[in-house]
Amino acid sequence: LCDQEPELLNHLLLQCSFSKQVWYSILHAIGMACLCPDGHVSWAQWWLASRIKVPARRRGGFDTLVLLVSWNIWKEQNSRFYNRGSSAVE
Repeated sequence: LCDQEPELLNHLLLQCSFSKQVWYSILHAIGMACLCPDGHVSWAQWWLASRIKVPARRRGGFDTLVLLVSWNIWKEQNSRFYNRGSSAVE
């Protein structure tokens, strides 16, 4: 997605400039910008550490959001690789 580093799972889903922008846009929109990924932790470590900070009644929704956003980032990478197309982050 960013052509800056090998697209290993953690880079692709958290550390890539495209992915960071996606996470910020979505988490900011729902008032959870403080949970944006930073540093070089693994995707699973970030998810587990973040979900603890979410109120218990909202964790199911947060978990769903993390999985859906991650899946869409993965799909975008595949689209760019196989179809040579791209989408903009909005």
